[in-house]
Amino acid sequence: MGKTFGRYELLERIGVGGMAEVWKSRVAGVGGFEKILVLKKVLPAFVENKTFVEMLLAEARLCAVLQHANIVQTYENGEIDGQYYIAMEYVKGYDLFKILSRVTQLKRKIPAELCLYIAAEVAKGLDYAHTAKDHQGRPLNIIHRDVSPSNILISETGEVKVMDFGVARATMDGTTNENRSRAGVLKGKLGYMSPEQVTGQPFDLRSDIFSLGIILYESMTLKRLFLGRTDLETLVNIRDAKIEHKFHKHSYIEESVRAVLRRALARESKDRYASALDFQDDITSLLFEQKTAVTNRSLAKYLDEIFSEEIPEVDADNALPEQKTPPARKVDENGPSLTFSPTELRQHQAEIRRVRKLQKTAKTAEVDTEVEVSSDKPDTAVERHSVKAAGADSATRKKEKRLVSSSAVM
Repeated sequence: MGKTFGRYELLERIGVGGMAEVWKSRVAGVGGFEKILVLKKVLPAFVENKTFVEMLLAEARLCAVLQHANIVQTYENGEIDGQYYIAMEYVKGYDLFKILSRVTQLKRKIPAELCLYIAAEVAKGLDYAHTAKDHQGRPLNIIHRDVSPSNILISETGEVKVMDFGVARATMDGTTNENRSRAGVLKGKLGYMSPEQVTGQPFDLRSDIFSLGIILYESMTLKRLFLGRTDLETLVNIRDAKIEHKFHKHSYIEESVRAVLRRALARESKDRYASALDFQDDITSLLFEQKTAVTNRSLAKYLDEIFSEEIPEVDADNALPEQKTPPARKVDENGPSLTFSPTELRQHQAEIRRVRKLQKTAKTAEVDTEVEVSSDKPDTAVERHSVKAAGADSATRKKEKRLVSSSAVM
């Protein structure tokens, strides 16, 4: 027998972050009963951190009401010898990020129908969370806030499950502008946020739909949609949400699929799907029209193929194209939050507001934003905003600012 934690036998540590660790565990009962599950427990050094402990307990309380086939289940939480923990469902399989990386290494593509199927299954889980009610029947209005490839698990039998509601928010009116739990922490993964999130505006469940739209696009193309060379460039890319030029590079994406992506990735939330269920319905209808029968068995067969296939000789940096970024900023390893200094966060969001104001002021003008790395100052970016008015010469304003690069990856 290995290490024990209360009544749990710790079999294998499958993850560790700055404040918590995750273990594959086994719990035994009478008559030969046993169950494999996952334990997420606070590291000893942080048992006195009241803020983090409350985050963990809040996650457990929220997940306790989410009983759905497309959501990783939470069984219980507790405290053993001063260490708080959550016991969760063990899913034998892979997260979507690992699948995308594997397919890239194999120089293959994921069949479009499987990408659509995965997105539809995720949408089912999200819709359940979005419409969930508490034990008194009151709507919880849960917003996940961190829908990303690493938070989508796919089992060896092809089951698709959403995980990690650690930064999810349950609200009374269905909207929130609480994207920061404390000064300097922007909740979620930067490359998968919505325009509302990065600009600090109130957002609702349609923010999760935008994130899922990004995932669908990236699954089909194996290319990052909005990731820039710097945090600021990524923020501007997401804020603008321009995708049409991306379709020109991927002509194999059918027009019917593009229509779904356009709606999911609309810059204004009012122009997106009103619910994850509507998103799922459109995908299901699309698959039906294509006379494509896709099931979890289809997905399981594909996973078996790619994870049993030998990987060809590739460069070490080749995994997932367009993912290479400048040196990493410190990230809260236990959670998916990207950590800025309070000053940097204010600067980024102020810059986005300034450029937006410039665009509105110009009215009929064309505003182009470009960020490039200065050749003589590697840690400095030169940012240019060009305003081209009808019939007028273009005026270009240029300024230098210190930018700390980030690895805002999955």
